[in-house]
Amino acid sequence: MQTMLLPVSVESWQIECCWEPFRIGEHVHWRLMFVEQGRFEPEPEQQVELTAHAVPFSWEDGEQDRAGIRLSTAAAVLYWSPPEPITGAVTVVGSVWEDHHAGVPEDFPVTAAVIRRLRVETREYTEDPPHSGDWVRFGSTASYRDVSMSPKRFAGPAADIGPARAETGVLADLEITA
Repeated sequence: MQTMLLPVSVESWQIECCWEPFRIGEHVHWRLMFVEQGRFEPEPEQQVELTAHAVPFSWEDGEQDRAGIRLSTAAAVLYWSPPEPITGAVTVVGSVWEDHHAGVPEDFPVTAAVIRRLRVETREYTEDPPHSGDWVRFGSTASYRDVSMSPKRFAGPAADIGPARAETGVLADLEITA
């Protein structure tokens, strides 16, 4: 039996839209998406290195000019959309996301896991231009706060102008056993 602990990011808007809060110890079945380093720079807490087997996974609604790949590890299965087709054994570095709003095919297999740790992610934003209502990321690192259950609603920027903090999602450490 093989067990892995995998940090998985869940964006706040996905939870607010369609989920009930989830908690530590809960058994979940999530569709997981892998995003390679360089396409998106993960926080150190999000970054993973996976050794997996890659096979094509056809999805007509997938990203244009990118391949659809099923990454299988001993314990998890992840959807990946690399710039070119890849087949066989691979070692990849990046981050893992749960996505149930068109980032992963609906017929893609789920990964069964138990939530072992939950952290709310907070980032700094600034309104650019001031008083426009357009908030952009300010600064490069996130901070994390341990919680026993994910929020249903997340705190947005509290300031009218200048840097403000907003909760952007949850980082869930999933224990996955094969």
